[in-house]
Amino acid sequence: MKEIDFDNTFNIQMTGMKIILCHPDTKRDKYWMLKFFVIFGLYTMEFSFIVNSLLADIRNKELFNAFRHAVPVSIYIFVMINYSLLIRHSKSIAKIIKIIKSDYEKIPNLDQRCRRVIMYTAAKCSWILKHWSRLTSATLLVFCMKSICLSIYYVLRGKYEFVPFYEMHYPEFIEKHKKNNVYVFAFTYAGEFYFTSISVLVYLCATPLGPLFMLHACSQLEQVKLKFEDIFKKDNVDKRLSDIVKDLQHAYGFIAEINKCFTVIYEIVMKEFLIRFPVVCYAFMKAFDRGEFAVEYVIVIVATMMITTMPCYYSDLLMSKGEEVRQAAYACGWERVFNPGARKMLLIIINRALTPTAVKSIFCTINLDTLTNVFRQAYTIFNLMCAMWD
Repeated sequence: MKEIDFDNTFNIQMTGMKIILCHPDTKRDKYWMLKFFVIFGLYTMEFSFIVNSLLADIRNKELFNAFRHAVPVSIYIFVMINYSLLIRHSKSIAKIIKIIKSDYEKIPNLDQRCRRVIMYTAAKCSWILKHWSRLTSATLLVFCMKSICLSIYYVLRGKYEFVPFYEMHYPEFIEKHKKNNVYVFAFTYAGEFYFTSISVLVYLCATPLGPLFMLHACSQLEQVKLKFEDIFKKDNVDKRLSDIVKDLQHAYGFIAEINKCFTVIYEIVMKEFLIRFPVVCYAFMKAFDRGEFAVEYVIVIVATMMITTMPCYYSDLLMSKGEEVRQAAYACGWERVFNPGARKMLLIIINRALTPTAVKSIFCTINLDTLTNVFRQAYTIFNLMCAMWD
């Protein structure tokens, strides 16, 4: 059986990380620094225009537009935090990638059941990346299509005007020319498109990275679980138990590396959801009250939910796999065979497996219970916003 090519399986992820210069293999030198300042300098410049628009709306007491502009402001803040953490933990991410590649290289030496598990996991990782890239691309596409469709609508009505990528106030010297000067309009449109593109790229790289690593850890634990099924039906029980212990140490070490990389990131993801989700929902509700169906808000809401749900779901799955390993160790048939050494080793394995194999944030374990609590808190914040501003 052929080995799995890591670069092909994770092609979307790795290409995105190379584009925005956060791939672990990217050389950090003066040229990297120059590229970084160009890419994120332009990104920050567009952010300054958004902040200017937000402040102008607050001064003019246009609270609806102020809430609308708070969405890209929050996106910029969390994009920069996520990006800085990806750079900070690049060595750990490189180590995790090296472990996955090493596991893929072992496929020809595995038995058929273990091969099937790891092949299925790799296919699922590829499937997740494809669908996540489609969702993030849809965010960019919706803004483009909205401006194009509105432009066509105005042309059909004989009243053509420039329709921006994202409606906002610019400083006066730009604002007075953006609707009658094609070059100024092109400048503003390109800046808004660039800001959204960089945001999409960072979320494409940062969000699925942890869940994909967790899914691989699940495959490691599943292989251990399979090895327990016939542990006492063959000879060399002690040798095969020793191999299982090594596999478990390998899996637990891999999970520890994931925690090392993503503990802070997932704490920020939870806080990001609590801030952005109520704001976007409130902005969408206000737009709907005005007779507007802001489809771009729907995409942002869905993407925000996915950003929070994915790590919670796969961390919960990882916890379940850890529990399945513990149960498999207990139900392997040790009671039918008198082997004191094997029983002692099994006892150690079962005791170690009592510790949840979960990914944690700073203050909590990332799982579906945490997701439920975060949704409940976001709903409370949304109700408070409605009570304060309505």
